[in-house]
Amino acid sequence: MRILVIDHRPIVRAALESLIAAHSRFEIVPAAATDSGTLERALRDAPDAVVLSVGSHTHRAFTFLASLRQATPAVRTLLLTEAADRDLHYDAIRMGAYGLISPESPPDTFMKALDCVCRGEYWIDRATAAALAQPSRAAQAGSTTDRVGALTVREREIVALIGDGLRNKEISVRLTISETTVRHHLTSIFAKLDVSDRLTLVVYAFRHGLVSAAPSTPANRTGAMRPA
Repeated sequence: MRILVIDHRPIVRAALESLIAAHSRFEIVPAAATDSGTLERALRDAPDAVVLSVGSHTHRAFTFLASLRQATPAVRTLLLTEAADRDLHYDAIRMGAYGLISPESPPDTFMKALDCVCRGEYWIDRATAAALAQPSRAAQAGSTTDRVGALTVREREIVALIGDGLRNKEISVRLTISETTVRHHLTSIFAKLDVSDRLTLVVYAFRHGLVSAAPSTPANRTGAMRPA
């Protein structure tokens, strides 16, 4: 797996590259000195994933994320951000980030997140989930009441299980329904909530109180999920 690390701080970038390179299944794609040069390198070297450190340069990072997403839609991006702004996190997901993780996470959690993103799975850790747990300003204003209210009891159950990191097969077993039925429910949920994938659904659910920030089991302290 070819990984491109983007951080304007050379020491931090070098530390991340060393951590990643210590695992034999990963290969580092060297970053360029400028954002434009790094984007050109991403186009030329086609990394499997990009680790984009937001740091204090939020606007710069988001501008790069948008450019990268437009130029190379297939590249998966893992955002490393210490910002606690839930609206910022939500915007990052809407812009195409495959995952968000706090720089305070243990190194093995970071590597697990990177591995999931490289496999095409989405990742959101519990620290980020906690930041998203409080209802958004829009939710507090009641603008999403109709959407959330349109969900059936069964659809709410499925949203909660997805928030716990369960996949379709596991949900079907838990609820004693077929995987096909789970997929049909997900199609309905996506349409009612106007979301496009499982990660956006989880973020939406945390923002609007459909999922608790506290994990239901120790195994679900972090979550990886496959695209629907």
